[in-house]
This record gives sequence, structure tokens and C-alpha cells, in this order.
Amino acid sequence: MIRRARLLPAMAVLITTASHASDFRTLQVFPRAGDVPGGTLAYDGADSMYGTIDNFQGQNVGAIFKLALSSGTVATVYGFTNGATGAEPESALSLMNGTLYGTSYNVTGGIGRNDLIFAIDAETGTASGLYNFAGDQNGFFALGVTSAKNEVYGTTLGGGTSNLGVVYKFDPATGEQTVLHAFAGGTDGARPGAAVLARGNTILGTTTYGGGTCNCGTVFEINSVTGAQTILWRFRTGSADGNGGRVNAVTGIAISHGILYGTIAGVFEGTVGVSNSAASAGDAGRLFKLDLATGAFTTLYRFKGHADGRNPVGGLVYRGGILYGATLAGGDPATGCGVLFGVDTATGTEQVLHRFRPATDGCAPQGLTFAKGAFYGVTSAGAQGFANGSVFSFVR
Repeated sequence: MIRRARLLPAMAVLITTASHASDFRTLQVFPRAGDVPGGTLAYDGADSMYGTIDNFQGQNVGAIFKLALSSGTVATVYGFTNGATGAEPESALSLMNGTLYGTSYNVTGGIGRNDLIFAIDAETGTASGLYNFAGDQNGFFALGVTSAKNEVYGTTLGGGTSNLGVVYKFDPATGEQTVLHAFAGGTDGARPGAAVLARGNTILGTTTYGGGTCNCGTVFEINSVTGAQTILWRFRTGSADGNGGRVNAVTGIAISHGILYGTIAGVFEGTVGVSNSAASAGDAGRLFKLDLATGAFTTLYRFKGHADGRNPVGGLVYRGGILYGATLAGGDPATGCGVLFGVDTATGTEQVLHRFRPATDGCAPQGLTFAKGAFYGVTSAGAQGFANGSVFSFVR
């Protein structure tokens, strides 16, 4: 059975809008063409958060930035150069023992998509490429990573014995990568998603395809020592929990008190930044919860695709019985640039906390991270007249 520091230019900081008696602030706008942040921010437990930028300064290479929570300022920690650390960091970072881990595109890897794992010292910006995916049974097209117990865990969309993706662990001390599970398709699932969680000796994640008669995907757990896999849920078609026969792209998961929460993105139809009246009435996404002890599955909330948001993304935060997150689209009726939401996990009631408007605070938020009484995140487009993204904070 066995995935040097340079300050960004000073920008207009702390542009505030009010929403439901809450405080939304744009902390940084990335002004250079192509500076597009992505994924959720990694928190160091003190005063800093770290994120990725794709296509840094329009050079198609990318960068790692640092947000100082006390001041709201942003600085570049590391700029990729298409060298040993690759380029275009793929998704959110994981921070362990003062080191940032992530995946990037290895442009020198030859034929195919041979990504790599990199490590960057969060304080000094010293970086190194740790592991090159061979593009075969070890996997290729590496997605997000998480870290625990001095090891890094992640997924790949391709590779493995059936070329349907793998879950792997990587030991930074030895440089050894171990495939924990190679997906076989069918009831086993295929094409694992980017979102994985480590809990003790268990890795929790999802697949986009396979799992049952409708090929709608799965929720799985894998023992990080033995590689033994257990399918916790197979998504079904129709109104029960499926996506109308389509695959279920789970874009984020979170866990609290033995309950796994997740987002299903729904149908992407180019609706980011499009008015709600122009958006399709197709599946707009949903939130689910899965009791890990009993196996009970509940669809927590179905997005309608208009004022309440459309296409929920990763970066869920559970606090006090409320599940907080973001959608890429929907919200403001004129722009459809996404929302921040809170859903009561007992009743399934949603409250829209903020609707994004590109003129003031950006478009297409990428998820949330919580620290020091506030939520933080990035938008990938459209802040204050720029074509690029921004960093924001939100206090409820």
C-alpha cells in the first residue's frame, strides 16, 4: 500500500472598510505587474506570517514574503531565480523549526513536470532545493505540503504505479522521500487534492476523482508509518453530497474536536470578478463536516452563488463553533469578487462578514489564517486599481 531580503515598496497601508461592525484592512498591495500571491499564510506563532507570490515582478519566477503583524509591513524573504530552488512556488508554505517548506516548479528538470521541495530559513532567507521529483513512481506535479514530527508530508497529482498521484513523506535531515500511498483509481480514489493534514501518525486528505460509482472523489486517512490507507468517505452524486455527477474538488480541510471540515469548490465558470447577475446558477460549492469517530457525513452549507459567495477555497479556520473561510467569487452584486464568511457548525447558518470590492480591497481571496485576534489572508487580483493581489486583515 505503500506528496537576499529586499523590502517591497511602501504602499498605502490600513485602508479600512466596515462590514457587519467588523474591521477590514488592506495591509499591502503588490503593484508590480504579475505579482500575484496565492494560498494561505503560514504563521510562526509570534509576529510573522509568510506567503508565496507567483510571477514575482513579472519575471515568471516567484517569491516568498513576510508580513509583520505588529506593523502590517511586508518584505521579501526570498526571490526565486529558476535555479536550485526552482520557480513559481505552487501553493501554501509549511513552517517547522524556523524553516519554510514548500514546492516549486523545477524548470531545469527536463521533460515533463518535475517539481521539487525547497527549504528557506525564515529569518535569513537562505534557501536550498531539497528534493527533485523524478516524474515517475515518486510522483510529479507536487501540490501543497504540511509538516509534523520533523517530517514534511504532501501530495502529487501524477506519478505512482498507476500515474494517478501519491501521498508522500519527506525527511529533511536525510533527504529521503517515501511514497506512503500510490492511488490506483476506482474505489481507491485518484488525483489527491492539495489539502492534507497531519494528526499524530495519521495523514488526512481527499481525492478529486474515483472512490465510487460516480467517480466523485474520497476522503481518506493514511498511516504515516505503515502507509495503510482507510477510505473515510466516498462522495456521491446528486443532492446528498455530490456535485451533480461532477468531481468534488476539495480545496481546504480543517479539523476540530474529532470533526473534519472541508470545502468543495463547485463549478468554476470564470465567474471571479464577474457580476452576480452574469454568473451561472450551477453548483456554487459547499461546506461539509465528517465525524471521524462515527463516519457521519453532513453537508453543512450550500452556496447559492450570488450574495453569499461562490467557489469556497482553502484556509478554513474553526473558532467557537463557527467555521470561517473565503470564496473566490460571488458577494458584491456588481463585481462578484468573493466574500469572507462564517458558518455556524451546529445550525449551518451562514453570515457574510465581508464582500470584496476591487476598487478598495481586492478580488478572489485565497483563504484565512488566524493569529492574535485577527484573520489574515491574500487576494490574487484587483486591489486598488492594480491587476495584482493584496494582503489583508480582518477583525470580527
